[in-house]
Amino acid sequence: MDRLVRAPVLLAEAVSLGITVEDLVAASAEVQGPAVEVPTVAEDVDVIDKAIGGRTAETYRAYWRLLVVRYGVRPRWAVHSPFSGRKAERSTINF
Repeated sequence: MDRLVRAPVLLAEAVSLGITVEDLVAASAEVQGPAVEVPTVAEDVDVIDKAIGGRTAETYRAYWRLLVVRYGVRPRWAVHSPFSGRKAERSTINF
């Protein structure tokens, strides 16, 4: 099964068990082997910009720059959309 398919399934299962991402990170410290690096927002935006390219990228580039300025160093999982159905917490990003 593809990792992009498995990740939301795993996250949904963890949420149903009351396990947070922080719990998983803490538990992973006990597991031997290298920690998985989560791309930052800035790294993701760079990949998206290169993948899309052309006039479409030109259209969105101003918005992406704002996103990078505000959230660039954060890992992608730390940014939640107000349209995702999740209630933003004070410790996360306020839109």
